[in-house]
Amino acid sequence: MLEAEDIRSVLKEILDPELNVSIVDQGMIKDININGGQVTIVASSSYVGTPMAEYLSDVIKQKIGALPEVDAVTVEFTGK
Repeated sequence: MLEAEDIRSVLKEILDPELNVSIVDQGMIKDININGGQVTIVASSSYVGTPMAEYLSDVIKQKIGALPEVDAVTVEFTGK
C-alpha cells in the first residue's frame, strides 16, 4: 500500500535547480494526499506562475508517476 512517506522519499531526491537543495528539505511540500492510485502533492513556492513551477511540476509528476501503485499525479502550487 502506498504511503505518504513513500512519496516523500521520492520527492526528497528532487533538487531545486537554483539552490541545489531538496524540495522536501526546503519545506516546499505542504501536503501529500493519496486516494487509491491518485496522488496530489501540494507545494508552496515562490515560483508560482513561472516556468520553474512548470519544470518542478513535470519532474514531480515523472518521479511519482513512475511508482507502480500510482495511476495519476496532480501538483498544486501555492504562494509562499
